[in-house]
Amino acid sequence: MNYYTIDWDYSNLTVIGHYPQTTFKKGYDPSLPNGFWQINPNEFPNFSPHLELTIHKKANPTDFIQRNVNFGMIISKNFKRILCQFNLPPYKLYPICVFHKGKQLEYYWFHFIVTSFFSQLDKTISKASIYNIKKIPNEPVSNIDLSLDLEQLKEIDASLPWYQEIKWEQLSFTNSFPQYDVYETQLFDFNTLISERLLSTLLNEGMNGFTYKLYDKIR
Repeated sequence: MNYYTIDWDYSNLTVIGHYPQTTFKKGYDPSLPNGFWQINPNEFPNFSPHLELTIHKKANPTDFIQRNVNFGMIISKNFKRILCQFNLPPYKLYPICVFHKGKQLEYYWFHFIVTSFFSQLDKTISKASIYNIKKIPNEPVSNIDLSLDLEQLKEIDASLPWYQEIKWEQLSFTNSFPQYDVYETQLFDFNTLISERLLSTLLNEGMNGFTYKLYDKIR
């Protein structure tokens, strides 16, 4: 199954209308006990998060909007309707307050968690390398031994100087992989991925506000 990266369409002013598209609503405090700063990307909170955004008066309320949060997606009710028809990892959909020209619109924060990325990798086929990011294009320095355990790999990653980083060269999953339609690469680089079948439906349904690109590292 082919996967595509998905991101906010920040450079297409014809679609989004204005950059930045959204800001926190005036007076919103993300540090409050139920604010988004209290949300861990790797767990679901035991409370309903409160998030307030304002879409700029010159911007368009697209189906996928600038999220102003560190993880997940901010999506319209139509995007949500489509998404819920597909095979998703553990997730929560939180209603949030989004305002545009004085009106409150219906949007959701889609928060999903990938808990088994490393255990589902076929480490005999998958490949990762250390790159020198000072070089343009980035220059490979050495390969990563994926037979090491997870903590050892995290230690290697944390020990690198600022001008080096680890990137996935190739990803292959075992038969235990549940063929999710939304996924995330983890450990070294983080990319939100959607399946080709989900992408096709989103495009056919006229969803907008996002860009996509084939993620060709999955074999």
